Amino acid sequence: MCDFYSEIGRVINGTPETYHDATNSHSQMVESVKWRGNEPNRKTLIFEFECTLETLLSDCNLHEKASSLIRNFGECPEPLVTRFINQAIRVREAIKSGKHLSPDGFFFDTKKYCDVWSHAVSNGAQAQFPEVFHGNLTVYGSAKLDAPALKEVGGNLAVSGSAKLDALVKVGGEPYKK
Repeated sequence: MCDFYSEIGRVINGTPETYHDATNSHSQMVESVKWRGNEPNRKTLIFEFECTLETLLSDCNLHEKASSLIRNFGECPEPLVTRFINQAIRVREAIKSGKHLSPDGFFFDTKKYCDVWSHAVSNGAQAQFPEVFHGNLTVYGSAKLDAPALKEVGGNLAVSGSAKLDALVKVGGEPYKK
């Protein structure tokens, strides 16, 4: 399991495909999407991308760091390398500024990308929350969560510090006690 952001990827008929979920566990992701796993002494089919929060928060050039972020980098097809890095750049933009974090943004699937949303909010990024956040939401540190549209968190809600959740009425299907 990675410190923060992980993806798996493969190339089928020349087209790169990637997959991420909030577990950040490569083996669980392979299981979730039902891809055939890698086998010993065979050509690599599935490539793994891992990036720490510190790396994403830094201003380093992710293209230059690709060889340290992708397992079996030397075998990884260039279109997949590009896709992994472009995705990491989107995650960086989300956690630094809130870009792509809206009901119609790139990370609209709040269950699949709840890790990105949680780190962004805790980092002070401005996100436009949907009425229903389907994943787990964790807000930590001195972050201030102003989410006037947020009415329901489908998963768990963990808040340390102060947060303003005026419109929230349900957490995990249960009424939210303010």
